[in-house]
Amino acid sequence: MQAIDAITANITRVQLPLPYDLMSMNSYIFEGKNGITIVDTGDSMPEAKEVWQRAIGNRRVERIVITHGHTDHLGCANWLRELYDAPVYMHEKTVHRVERLKAGLAAGRYVNPTDEVFALYGVHVELPNIEVTIDYRNYVVEPDVVFNEHTGIMLGDVHYDVLFTPGHSEDHVCFYNEAEQVLVVGDHLLEVLNPVILPTLQFLNPIEPYLSSFDMIEQLNVRHVLTGHLALVSDLKPRIQRLRTHYHKRILQTFDAVKNGNTTLHDVTAFVYAGKEGRLGHSMYAQTVAMLHYLAAIDKISIHGETPNRTFALPSFE
Repeated sequence: MQAIDAITANITRVQLPLPYDLMSMNSYIFEGKNGITIVDTGDSMPEAKEVWQRAIGNRRVERIVITHGHTDHLGCANWLRELYDAPVYMHEKTVHRVERLKAGLAAGRYVNPTDEVFALYGVHVELPNIEVTIDYRNYVVEPDVVFNEHTGIMLGDVHYDVLFTPGHSEDHVCFYNEAEQVLVVGDHLLEVLNPVILPTLQFLNPIEPYLSSFDMIEQLNVRHVLTGHLALVSDLKPRIQRLRTHYHKRILQTFDAVKNGNTTLHDVTAFVYAGKEGRLGHSMYAQTVAMLHYLAAIDKISIHGETPNRTFALPSFE
């Protein structure tokens, strides 16, 4: 992994290590005459902080901008703000997400937001054990500046439009500048993997807005698509079409699972991911429950019962 590499004359990618999942994430430095703008920070771990100190050097950090509130994207925000005296910019939806985390920690508990959805259907998924001690207080990031899709944002010396793109998370945003032909997509699009679409209790049908966002994004004039993990997207429109095809396939598989008599979240997930029954993981259940709520929203299936015994069936028409 090349930790620091130039994308354009004014944009640098900083690849930060992670102890889980994809093992690294992409942050970006945008150069400006008054300092640099950092987009996404990586998770709170010593190895990531060492890379940041090397990447920043003696430069002034003008602002820190977050695309969404997942731990690998804002975990170093408090540390960077304190060390470099830089304000943190967050979308208003990310503020709400962090406030829920803060309230949970104040009550003495942390619950993964997607696990709360699984609990509606009596499913508990053990997350992989990772070799880090997690202090969730690192992820309680108070914003200095709150933005939304109507305000725009400065990255370096360039004004970018803010595109609200929920799907991978309920608060996800992208940044776009037409003249620069740059689109910062965070985890909304990835080149080599299909992003995990994550429902929460406040966002049970993430598939519908996620697929709808493609109609907007594919109209953009883009040369550089800056992703949150791994390789950059090389050709935007074909990648969007492949993603559409993938998710529509999963929607049809999920409908077929219910049509074939699978009524529980576990059984539907096992049907969709046939052959992996012994290795059903967090992301697989998350994708399945998102597809199920999408199908329910368009009246292709119905949801019955009470927590934690909710089940799925084809609708009955009397």
